[in-house]
Amino acid sequence: MKDVFRSSRFRFLFTGLILVLMIFGSAPNQAVRADGLAGFALSFDGRDDMVNLGSTVSMFPNDGWVYTKTVSLWVKPEGVADCSVINGVPRIEPAQCDNIFGDFARWWGISRGPTQIWVWMACFDPANPSTYPPYSPIRQIQFGYTLNEWMHIALVHGNGYLSAYKNGYLVGSVNCIGTAQPPAQPILLFGGMIKADSQNQNHSFWGFQGEIDEVRIYSTALSQQEIQDTMMNELTGGESGLVAYYKMSNGSGLVVLDDSGNGKDGQLMDGTNIVPGNGTPPLWVYSTALDNVPPAQRFIYLPMVRK
Repeated sequence: MKDVFRSSRFRFLFTGLILVLMIFGSAPNQAVRADGLAGFALSFDGRDDMVNLGSTVSMFPNDGWVYTKTVSLWVKPEGVADCSVINGVPRIEPAQCDNIFGDFARWWGISRGPTQIWVWMACFDPANPSTYPPYSPIRQIQFGYTLNEWMHIALVHGNGYLSAYKNGYLVGSVNCIGTAQPPAQPILLFGGMIKADSQNQNHSFWGFQGEIDEVRIYSTALSQQEIQDTMMNELTGGESGLVAYYKMSNGSGLVVLDDSGNGKDGQLMDGTNIVPGNGTPPLWVYSTALDNVPPAQRFIYLPMVRK
C-alpha cells in the first residue's frame, strides 16, 4: 500500500508541476506576465479627479482615428455612480454619467451609470449629411459590472462598427462608420470630467469613483484574439498601432507617463481653473488589476440605438 501511495503522490506532484508550468510559462518573445506585478493604478474620488491627455487630434498620428481605433483599460468601480440631474430627474445616459474614458465635449467614450457600463459614440456617415454634428445619432452598448471588482473593457471601432468587449469577450456591436466631431478640438480625459459654466455656475460633474490601470490607445481596431492575448500582460510599448500606453509606471507625481515612448503624457487634475478641487488629485495606489484572470464570459446582447 505504501508503494501505491508513493506512486499516487508522485503522479499528483508531477501533474501539479505540469499545470504550474502551463499557467506561468511563456514563450521567449512573449511580453512578461504581469500577475502580481501590475505596479500602480490611479484611484479617483468620483467628484473632481481626472487625467487630461490633451486634444484628440494631437493624440492620434492622423485623422484616420475617426474611423479606426481601440481603447482598452482595466477598471474597478467603487462607490455610487452619479449622473446629471435635470429638473430633479437623473439623466441615465452615456454622455450624462461618470466618465471612465472619453472626450469633452462628449462625443464618444466609456461611461459608468448606476448599474451599467456604456461603450458609446456619436456616429456619422459621410454619405448622409443628416448624421453630421450636431445631429449625429448616439450608438451605445451596455453591460453590467460588479462593485469593487476589476474588469477589462475594450472599445473597438473599425470597419463601420463600434464593438465592446468585457474581460476579453465580445458584448455587442453596432453600426458606426465615423466618430462625429465638432469644429472645436475636444480633449481626451479618463477618470472623470467636469463641464464648467463660468457665467451661470451651472457645472456638471461626471467623476468616476474607483481605480483605473493599463490604459492603452491604438490607431488600429484590435481583434478579440489580440485583446485576449494582451489583456493580462504588460506591453513592451512598441506594439503595432499603439499610440499611447499608461501602465502607471511612475507611481507618483502629477503626471502619468506614456510608456509607448510617443510622449503623450497625461496631467493629473483636481478640479479645473473654474471649478476648484478638494485639494487632493487622483491618488497613486498599488494595483491588483492583473492578479487574477477574469472568468470567461459569453454574452447575448441586443443593442440599443438612440436617435
